[in-house]
Amino acid sequence: KIHPATKTFQAIRIFVNNELEEIEVLLASSAQILQKNGILACVSFHELEDRLVKNFFEENSEKKVKMNKYSHEIQVQSQKPFEIITKKPIEPSDAEVRASPRSRSAKLRVGMKV
Repeated sequence: KIHPATKTFQAIRIFVNNELEEIEVLLASSAQILQKNGILACVSFHELEDRLVKNFFEENSEKKVKMNKYSHEIQVQSQKPFEIITKKPIEPSDAEVRASPRSRSAKLRVGMKV
């Protein structure tokens, strides 16, 4: 169980440290910093961080669409700098959470610069 004060102190910490804006700056600059085939792995510990990372990868990755339901060809809509490696976030196993309870809320999302 999470103590009720935990979320309050987490919100204060996020605000004081300007964490969400710092994540946005990091994600925006990652396209220039990473070389081709470079991996961007982001671990988030709460929903606000995870949503920023998820939206960044979705907005900056290729959209693959089937031409029709009978075709196996895939059409790429535009040139974007990233390819999403993890379609869904990787979460810790029960054994990992038992070994490190703080990992219970961790989510890993990975993208590769193309």
